[in-house]
Amino acid sequence: PRQEAFGIEVEILHWNGVPIDRYVDSLARAMPGGNAAARRARAMNSLTLRSLTRGQIPDEDWVTLRYRTREGKTREYEQPWLLFQPRQGFRNLSPDNFGHAEASGLGLDDQTDDLQQAKKSLFASSQVVEEERIQGGGELRPARGNKVPSRLPTIFRARNVTSSDGTRYGFLRIFSFNVNSADLFVDEFERLLGELSPEGVVIDIRGNGGGLIHAAERALELLSPVPIDPEPAQFINTPATLSLCREHQESTRLRGLSLKPWLNSMERSGASGATHSLGFPITSRSDCNRRGQRYQGPKVLIIDGLCYSAADMFAAGFKDHELGPIVGLHTNTGAGGANVWSHRLLQFLLADEPDRGRFRLLPKGADLRAAVRRTVRVRQNAGELVEDFGVKPDIIYEMTAADVLKDNRDLIRSMTALLKDQQKHSVSVEKTGQVLGIRSPGSDSVSVTAGGWPVRTLRIGRTGRASLRLSDLGVHGDVLEFVAYTDDKPVARTRYDLSANPSEVQDGERKLRSLAHRGTRR
Repeated sequence: PRQEAFGIEVEILHWNGVPIDRYVDSLARAMPGGNAAARRARAMNSLTLRSLTRGQIPDEDWVTLRYRTREGKTREYEQPWLLFQPRQGFRNLSPDNFGHAEASGLGLDDQTDDLQQAKKSLFASSQVVEEERIQGGGELRPARGNKVPSRLPTIFRARNVTSSDGTRYGFLRIFSFNVNSADLFVDEFERLLGELSPEGVVIDIRGNGGGLIHAAERALELLSPVPIDPEPAQFINTPATLSLCREHQESTRLRGLSLKPWLNSMERSGASGATHSLGFPITSRSDCNRRGQRYQGPKVLIIDGLCYSAADMFAAGFKDHELGPIVGLHTNTGAGGANVWSHRLLQFLLADEPDRGRFRLLPKGADLRAAVRRTVRVRQNAGELVEDFGVKPDIIYEMTAADVLKDNRDLIRSMTALLKDQQKHSVSVEKTGQVLGIRSPGSDSVSVTAGGWPVRTLRIGRTGRASLRLSDLGVHGDVLEFVAYTDDKPVARTRYDLSANPSEVQDGERKLRSLAHRGTRR
């Protein structure tokens, strides 16, 4: 077969003699997924890369592609299937993590994540090496142009983009939530948001197979003018799950894991007939509300049918807390909103149980995962399931050739137009002597709380400013939170520490967390 001129910008017509559309439809029918969009997205993702940890070797030894060149000529190309082992990077899948609560906090689609790891090795191997260098103690390299360097370059890619009218906006890609530490993830997310344009940010989680639920849910706080409600999770009521919750009412074998909240409703299920337990969050509400809002500009979220598990939950939280419009390449996310536990983890947790034999280690290092807790949505969508339903976008976007070939050119243009149409809200505080100056243009009022208790509400005039004497507050040494309201709706918030310069406090917290991460890795 003739194989000349095969490369970028050719149009695939047939796969092994089957019209390409028909082949993708056939492949999609064999794919697991909660909806048609997710199955088709899986099929497209599996055309040229397939994980042998989740499937069989292809029947054919090679694939014959018929394609059309840019000049309109029809050609054929043969490609044999190749085998390689991708570099794993810093992933939270190791049995070494079984002593920590993170091991029970995974929301991960293994198939999507495996392909993501393979793509990193094939197309971003330099970033894998760079991440290993930085996590080993290397310094962050300086920024180049509009790109913002990341300490987790295989997890984040950040840059500033310019719209057609010359306005700069941030563009932040999150490839995965699969990290060893939620603190490490949220620290870097916060740092990158601070480096991006305050005019607005596009957050892109296409192809994100999930990972650590704690990381995904805690990241939402940095974007939100309201406190975050983490998603409740439910066990199915069976003798095995009841035994599991009784055994681990308090942290025993797994530090930080407590299943006591679920126990009461599960013990009553025999009388109530309930299929599932009551729902309680995997990530505590206090953990989701430690830092306050860090980015006050307009926000847009991009999703697709390959957003699974923790990414499903991030998208659901983004929508439920009304953080901004959601744009989708497909009609749903992957609809895999469940907490998955491995067979090896269950064996570890039930090692002292009389019937632990049913969870003995599998031969030849094999393992499997099961969805043990399903998550349900909060606030305006309270009670709706994430599992099997996913998150629907507000706007459907169809990718163009320029998006595929020229680094999302048309997509970015459309997203920045959405950001421009959103109303901007902000609130900031400056201290002069014993007076706090509050600036919140466009707001009606600003509420002031200390320790969660309201202490004052300030009216904001046309100047967008107000002031407050410290002597009028009656509090000392507290962290104050300022929440701006427009039409009785919270639109922005910030925190101010009366005992220190806020920037010094944040720098100190970051240094302490950095030292803690290094100590944990060692």
